[in-house]
Amino acid sequence: MNRRSSEFLDAAVAIGDTFCTQAFWDSSGSLCNWMGRTANEVSQRGEALTPTSAALEAELYGGSAGVGLFLAELGAFTGDDRHRRTAVGAMRRSFRHLELHPRKGVSSLSFFRGDLGVAFAARRVSRLLGAPELDAPVAEILGRVANAVGEPHDLDVIGGNAGAIPALVALDHVRPADECRKLAIILGDQMLRSGRQEGAVWTWNPDETSGPEMASEPLAGLAHGASGMGLALFELHAATGRSEFLDAARGAFAYEDALFDSRQGNWPDLRRFERFEVGRAETGFAVAWCHGAPGIALARLRASVLDPARADEHLATARTAIDTTLRGIDKRLALATADTSLCTDLPGLRRSS
Repeated sequence: MNRRSSEFLDAAVAIGDTFCTQAFWDSSGSLCNWMGRTANEVSQRGEALTPTSAALEAELYGGSAGVGLFLAELGAFTGDDRHRRTAVGAMRRSFRHLELHPRKGVSSLSFFRGDLGVAFAARRVSRLLGAPELDAPVAEILGRVANAVGEPHDLDVIGGNAGAIPALVALDHVRPADECRKLAIILGDQMLRSGRQEGAVWTWNPDETSGPEMASEPLAGLAHGASGMGLALFELHAATGRSEFLDAARGAFAYEDALFDSRQGNWPDLRRFERFEVGRAETGFAVAWCHGAPGIALARLRASVLDPARADEHLATARTAIDTTLRGIDKRLALATADTSLCTDLPGLRRSS
């Protein structure tokens, strides 16, 4: 292990140890959770935060399932019993919370905020740590996911189809008769029916993709935009061989490529946020996993594996996005309020010059 890798591992262990120390356990010593910041502290973009804390939800994105998955990955690497025990406790708590407090206003299909992410995390933790007791609730959770297909839901990575498809492909072996794979194909067909094709370009109505409050035109990026939509379809093509999924995936990337700003080395953030300076509207450029270069880099790197015929094209775009990301990190770390968490915009790069 080289010095840089050792530094990364040391940092991960320090984070994991903090989670273990700060966990709140129930009286039986089998369930654990944490207090954390919530999305309620953000009212409108650009306004001051109102510090707010609460017990974590069950979800993968901001809840105990996500913490449990991190600790399991860490524990499988380090062999530390504290990491392993706390990971299992976090997953048990996620199951209990879903049972007692079903999510309202969030589709079970959502990988990051719904039931599917908990099922995926539980299966991964079970395999990493040899905890088969976590497998039993997964089938029931996936049943709720299947029932949600016919209910209203978003199409993007965070809320619906584009996030669910890769997870379901990965979970294909969990249920008999290829049920997860069949469900992924149903969701992919929904995306094809909802999409709009103009030549080689594919786009999706932003209201259907992420809800009416997000944007007035199709977005770039991973969480709610073209990268996430395209990547899900690349995964589905790799799993099925169906050419229509490949064509739509390439078409999503073609739309995103057309938005690229060579001066910024980035893709514009087209969300519905007010950006006015001296009465002039500005285009923003985010540098985060969810919007902008970092997420796009991840999508293109994966696409280079799934779409080998265009691997060079995907890798070239990924290199550009990585360069922009590294510059953004350097600028962010120079700020007194530096925060390099995965889904945090870098304020210094939000406006065009």
